[in-house]
Amino acid sequence: MIRLACAVLLGLSIALPAFAADLPKITGDEGATYEDLIREKTLVTIMLKAGAPDINVRITAIYPKATTPTIAVETTSGERTAYTFDNISSVRVQKERIRTEDKPDPESVLTVEDKAIVAQATERAMAIFKESHNQSAKMAAAGILAAGGHPNKEDALAYLKDLAASNDAATALLAATLLWQNGETPSDAVLLAGLASGNRGAKALAAHLAGLTNAQQLIVEVRALLNNPSTEIFPAAAKAVGRLGDRASLPELFDTLSVITDEKAEAAVFALSQIGGPEVIQKLQEMLPAAKGTEWFRIVRALHALGDKNATRLLETEGMSQPGFQRETALLLAKEGSPEAMKFLREFLKKQSDPDDVTLVYRAQAGLALYSAGDIQAKTIISDVLNIQPVDIYARGKTADKQYKEVAVRLVLLQTCTMLGNSMRRDLLPMLAGPLQSSDLLVALSAAEAIVSIGNHDFGKRGLAFGQ
Repeated sequence: MIRLACAVLLGLSIALPAFAADLPKITGDEGATYEDLIREKTLVTIMLKAGAPDINVRITAIYPKATTPTIAVETTSGERTAYTFDNISSVRVQKERIRTEDKPDPESVLTVEDKAIVAQATERAMAIFKESHNQSAKMAAAGILAAGGHPNKEDALAYLKDLAASNDAATALLAATLLWQNGETPSDAVLLAGLASGNRGAKALAAHLAGLTNAQQLIVEVRALLNNPSTEIFPAAAKAVGRLGDRASLPELFDTLSVITDEKAEAAVFALSQIGGPEVIQKLQEMLPAAKGTEWFRIVRALHALGDKNATRLLETEGMSQPGFQRETALLLAKEGSPEAMKFLREFLKKQSDPDDVTLVYRAQAGLALYSAGDIQAKTIISDVLNIQPVDIYARGKTADKQYKEVAVRLVLLQTCTMLGNSMRRDLLPMLAGPLQSSDLLVALSAAEAIVSIGNHDFGKRGLAFGQ
């Protein structure tokens, strides 16, 4: 199977000459071409005609022949988006084409101790791959084996490739997704079979994967899924059209900001933040004065993501002062270095609160946000959450509900392992050793995937993008 990068470069060598006049101008490095920037993984800044520049991104593909010509980019943390040619004033090369090979990410350079933890994770995955009778668990383990460089990597990849050729659309799509996370590009045939499937999970996964792989050739099929009311399918389709930069979907996305169903509305926020451009910003600004409650908060967050300074001010004032929005706003602004947001998180962590699953996950999120900002002591908050036991769980009316407590612990551990993996910080690897040995296969696999994500940043970045 041709890798995505190879396919892109092959396409560019044919398409560029005919469309060079229409491409946004490259500045900062005389003589650089888009083929150079993609091949060398060069850091660039996308200078927009409206909104804040998008700095520290790498161009992954260009689509000059698409209905709406776009440039696809990826951030250093693995987030993907696309910009239309019409919205770009220029593409500025940063510091004379800095190549990733020239300056390796220090977080991706593993010590001997780090490598030992990664080896433990792949051995745990190998045991599950060999012994489990649960096909989904075996597939997840195979993906981890491949990414972790285990000696049985080729066997794991062959297993997934066989399943990707399955007649069962759901199985084929899950296998194709795990292969994509390991650098393989899914075929149009697999994606089309999923999009046409009667299985809602397969249909949603196919839409999700089409967006992640920037499958512009499937935009019509993906857009059609916005008419599906399912809370499983619509969010996946909305995120996909966002990643594909489909401006024809904008009316539906704007309307969805006001719906009651949170999964759908949040997918619309993400999609609008991905599409961006003056038209989106202007429409959101026009909607803001009449919006109230949750709809107002969604619009403000979308505008903030698009670089609107007034939206940032609203988050810092109203977002941080309204009880229903404080927690989410604090996490969002703390990542951007807001002292007030970090103060809120510290005060929250000092308060006594019922240790239910929602509160415990937020404690882990707050601890990670503060630790990432330089508060070394906050690391103990995350460690405490990872050591939670069913007896520690409390929720009113559930004090004697053993099953509830066990499920709550599982949810807390799964989400905490995932956020640690998404951080891709080597110094957090030892914290995942405990969950890795869990007798709960889901928890063990989640920890193994998080560990391998930290050890293999390409795998980790794709996993981060998938979870958005």
